[in-house]
Amino acid sequence: MSQVKKAIDILRVRRLELRLSQEELALRAGTYKNAIYLLEKGKKQLSLSLFFELCKILDLKPWDVLKKASEK
Repeated sequence: MSQVKKAIDILRVRRLELRLSQEELALRAGTYKNAIYLLEKGKKQLSLSLFFELCKILDLKPWDVLKKASEK
């Protein structure tokens, strides 16, 4: 599994822990629900700006997400 996919999985798990729907997360991030859906399904690339915004909304430190995603 790629590091990007692992990072997206970390974001998805955190979203679920916070009981946020894809739609609510998208609204907070200023994007479309479909964008979050496609991102989590691996059909859309994660931009750096969206990554930082999602980390902020989900109360995650970007460096911690990247570090965890790079672990084997």
